[in-house]
Amino acid sequence: MSPISNYYFRIKLPQDEAINRLCKWMEKNPKEVIETSLSNAISSAGENGHSKGKAVYVYHNADWTVFEDLSEDFSFLYANISADDWLQFAGKDSLIAAGYEYGLVSAELIVIENNTIIRDFFELGDRPEEFRNIGIAPFERENPIKSWVDLISFVDNDDIVISDNGTVLIF
Repeated sequence: MSPISNYYFRIKLPQDEAINRLCKWMEKNPKEVIETSLSNAISSAGENGHSKGKAVYVYHNADWTVFEDLSEDFSFLYANISADDWLQFAGKDSLIAAGYEYGLVSAELIVIENNTIIRDFFELGDRPEEFRNIGIAPFERENPIKSWVDLISFVDNDDIVISDNGTVLIF
């Protein structure tokens, strides 16, 4: 069974450079940095059952730095960012931003390569007028993403998005 929600983005940069770029793009630095394991990432982002702030779990895998959103209250830090804003963050570097939320029946995917948005998918169940399905990413050639269910499968099976050890950044 898939989790209720899952949002992440990954950029093809070394981890330190990716974190520095993120902080510059957000115009803020983390208030806390915690080296931890995947199994402790969520508990590291909270204290006594309360969130310490907006948090991401960061790690490097196969030339990508991955940022997994640890928000627990559905106010995801990186969801609903426009493709143009992601382009500002990515620049000439490859980026994939993807995620879903079952309760809202929503899913989104942004893929950027060489300073160009090559994929912009967005679906929100109760707002069909906002549906976008623009472009196609190279990894979709055999299994194109046509609906939020397809995107859930991509997100849950993205083999770059896994690491036993990483860093929690709390903003």
